[in-house]
Amino acid sequence: ADLREQLSVPAEESWQRAWERTPGASAETAAAGAELRLCAEQASGTVDRANATAQPSPSPELPPLVLGLPLGQIHLTTVLELFREVGVLSR
Repeated sequence: ADLREQLSVPAEESWQRAWERTPGASAETAAAGAELRLCAEQASGTVDRANATAQPSPSPELPPLVLGLPLGQIHLTTVLELFREVGVLSR
């Protein structure tokens, strides 16, 4: 809840003047908004707090898939051996 909702008009104006004079307050608010946008997008990254810009990190590269299985000699060999053990490939 916003604590300023119940302020009188003079108190609201006084609060606004104090806010405008507070160094970095609006930049900090903008940076917090940029961080929230990163979270909402479920993205990793960093926020430059000086200018409130978000810089998402690149997504990690995933190995290519064949029939839903990641490619890789060790993985492929293991899966084939498991299939042989359960009799899938011996028929």
